[in-house]
This record gives sequence, structure tokens and C-alpha cells, in this order.
Amino acid sequence: MTSDNVIQLHGLSRKEATQYIQEIARDSSRVFFSKHAKERMIERSVTRKEVVDCLDRFTFFEEPTWSASHHGGFRMTIEGWATDSLLRIGLSLNNDTDADDGKDNYILIITVIDI
Repeated sequence: MTSDNVIQLHGLSRKEATQYIQEIARDSSRVFFSKHAKERMIERSVTRKEVVDCLDRFTFFEEPTWSASHHGGFRMTIEGWATDSLLRIGLSLNNDTDADDGKDNYILIITVIDI
């Protein structure tokens, strides 16, 4: 991690991605949900808290890869337990260099699947 909270645009290892995700998720105001994710969560009776809880303890289903399209950022898929359900979460790890609060990095939840 860098001292100014900005993700460097190079390959992101599992270890680095885990550290970023856990650090960012500690401040749930930095976790955002796409319209699609919100719709899937309603459809599958998954709460925001369950998703955020999964961001603390998870395994990788798909490795972090850089994507300049659509949502941008480092995209990956993780799996974690929420209450009594295994969730698969597609997310993007991004930064907003225009943020006024100094907290540039954020997580965008793209989809949530109840396995």
C-alpha cells in the first residue's frame, strides 16, 4: 500500500488485494453497490452487512485483473460465508483521485450470487 491511499496501476497479488479489500471494508462508506448488485441482493435476500462481512474473510474465485472497461479498476471474484450462505461476490477495487476526504480507494460490488 502507498502512504497516500492510491492503488498503483501494476499487477495486484492476492495478498495485496486481500489487504486493500479488508482495509477499505473497515469503513463501509467506501463500499458501493452497482444497480445490478442491489437487484441481485434483493432477489436473493442478501443484506449489505452480509456482503461487507464477507469482505473481511474470503477466498478468491477469480484472480485480480486490471480492467479499463465498464467499472474499471481491479476486478475479481471472491467467495465468503454470510450467516449460513456461501456468497460469490464480483467486485472492482478502484480509486477516485478526485475524492475530497483523502480516502481515494473504494470497492464497487458488481454482483452477488448466493451459492
